[in-house]
Amino acid sequence: MKVKVTFPALGYSGRVGDMVFCELKDAKVTYARRYVKPANTAANDRFKAIQKNLWKIHPSSGYKNDLRQYIQIFNQTKPDRFAYITNWHCLWKTMMFELQRLDPTVDLSTLTRQEIYARDLPCISVAAAVSANLLYPVPGWETLVNQF
Repeated sequence: MKVKVTFPALGYSGRVGDMVFCELKDAKVTYARRYVKPANTAANDRFKAIQKNLWKIHPSSGYKNDLRQYIQIFNQTKPDRFAYITNWHCLWKTMMFELQRLDPTVDLSTLTRQEIYARDLPCISVAAAVSANLLYPVPGWETLVNQF
């Protein structure tokens, strides 16, 4: 079903009944979707453990700024087949899941900052991640060298 809004609804987000409203500020888009409570499965429990662990690992502020710069460049020069990236944390999680896909020995549910440095994983900097094909190359990616 297509909905047409006759007034600008930017800034509206949250839940109303079984609908969830979300806003992408940079893209100037507000959208609605039906709320679906995920089923309680072993896969969801593993995903929850991974998300919890990734929140515990705190990247440095320089690393976060490099991710933000990457996002700004990517969103301006993105190829059509890629989606719009909203924030540094979404990009970081995408990069970490890509790392796990390319290197199955990486367990995101137990990964620590010390292990990232000890194994010299390519997520240590944005430039290393682009070199290892974890992220799409954008102009100037070589300068994004702040470490995790």
